[in-house]
Order: sequence, then C-alpha cells, then structure tokens
Amino acid sequence: MTDHQFGPFGITTGLDSSAESIAAARAAEELGYPAIWLSGGPLPGLQTITDLVGATTAIKFVSGILAVVKYSAADVSTTYAELEASAPGRFTVGLGGAHGAKPIATLNAYLDELDVPVERRVLAALGPRMLKLAADRSAGAYPFLTSAAYSAEARKVLGPDKLLAVSHLVVLETDADRARAIARDTISFFPRIPGYAASLKRQGFSESDLTELPDHMGRFTRRLGQSGGHQVQADRAPRRRREPRRRQRDHRSNRPPANRPVARPSSSPARLAASRTGGRSTRACRSGTDVPHQSPQTPAAARNR
Repeated sequence: MTDHQFGPFGITTGLDSSAESIAAARAAEELGYPAIWLSGGPLPGLQTITDLVGATTAIKFVSGILAVVKYSAADVSTTYAELEASAPGRFTVGLGGAHGAKPIATLNAYLDELDVPVERRVLAALGPRMLKLAADRSAGAYPFLTSAAYSAEARKVLGPDKLLAVSHLVVLETDADRARAIARDTISFFPRIPGYAASLKRQGFSESDLTELPDHMGRFTRRLGQSGGHQVQADRAPRRRREPRRRQRDHRSNRPPANRPVARPSSSPARLAASRTGGRSTRACRSGTDVPHQSPQTPAAARNR
C-alpha cells in the first residue's frame, strides 16, 4: 500500500484554540503520534485548524471530518492554501456530512469547487458508492463504526494504493462494564444519522438493533468486533494470526469519547500511552472489542496491529 505519511495509527479528538487543546496537541506530538484527526462536530471553525498547526511543529492534522453543508468549498480551499504556504504537508482535508437525499451528487459538486489536490483530501466513506467516489476523487476513505469485514470490502473498492484510515472508538477503563456503558453513550447517537444507519444496516444490523442499542450494547459491539476481536491485556502483544486482517487498512485512528473525563483531549494522548507503558492492565473498548493500546513509541508492537 502507498505510504500516506500518517503512520500506522493516530488519534481522533475534538480540539479548539484553547490553551488546554494546544497543550493536548503538543503532548500528542511529543508522544510521537504522526497525526491528529480533528472531530468535525466539536470543531469551532477553520481558524482552529490554523491555530493548532501553528502551535505545533511537525504533527499532521486531518479534519475528520468537515461537513460539506457547514463549510464552503471556497473557505476550505483558502484555509488549505494558507496552511500549505506556512506549514507544507501538514494539513489534509477530510470531508463528509452529506447526509441529504443525494449525498454523492452533493459531494461531487463540492469537490468540483474545492481547490485542494486529490492526494490531500479524504472522504468519510460508509458505503460502496461513497467508497468509489473516494477512490476516484480523493486520497482514500475514513470510515467509522465499521467492521473488519467492511475494511476488507473497502480495500477491494479503493484498490491497493488508496488510503484506508479506520476510526475506532476507544475507552480507557479498567472496568469492562463501565467501558461498554461509556461506549454505548457515545455510539447511540450515530444510528440516528441516516448515513450511519444505512451503513450499519448494510453490515447486517436490523432496525431493532439500532433503535434498541442502549439495551443490548454488548451484542451490538460484539458484532462490530466479531471478526476476530478478543480481550487482551494492555501489556501483551496481539497474536500474529491477526496480521492479514489488519493489512486491509493503512492507518487506525483511536477516537476517545469527548464527553467523558477519561478522554478529555488533554489527557487522551497520555492515557493512550500510559495504558501500554504504565504496567497495569488497562482495557480499551474498541467498537465493542477489548483491545490493547500502546504509545506510538513502541513501533514493534504497532507493526503487529
């Protein structure tokens, strides 16, 4: 696969221009994270991206994602051009949020107006048609709430040279029940969004699965992680047999829930690292599967993931 310069994994989080957020971005950079994906929902505006890039030295930022119904193509193009002049190669435009009646047409029209190179934009592709658009008109895809089986199908559509950056919810907790409760509170919002609901149904979930999500979070998350996910200790490397599946994606971005103290932006990078290096058995609920987390300063373990 093509090296897209984002490294094997990054972090997705909601940041603003506050001193706390700038400190969080700098902490992620110091820990060795190659990239931060900025959650579009909490993002106050495009100026925040400029502020965060200016406050750091090398870490890359990707908007994950900018809703095309909220930000004009002209404004995004201007922000990209200014950052490319001041910090070349450090900002990639992630787009999505076209949840109306004709999302493909909406995104196509937006991309026609966007003055950003194809290799510096990615799409939040949750279905086969959107994946095809991502393959044709961007560097690749950035899906969320998808299974390993979806990643395998996405790789077929994208081809071998396009980016597949998968976003996974992570909850850093020592108590499995609490981790699932936090994950439930975070995930329960998404099935109400048409694009995510359609994506989950394509992955085999029924209408009742989505409407009753708070009542059977365990079953829902086990099904998302059913392609081989299992519980492991934070200080134990994943089994080698998992490698073929992991090769379907180029990059994984860990997404802590923004509405929980355990995952505040200022603590998320440190907690992700501490769960690997602190010597205690922290569990992290990823799309319903308890998986290990490690700092990007452990490259050997990262290669096995």
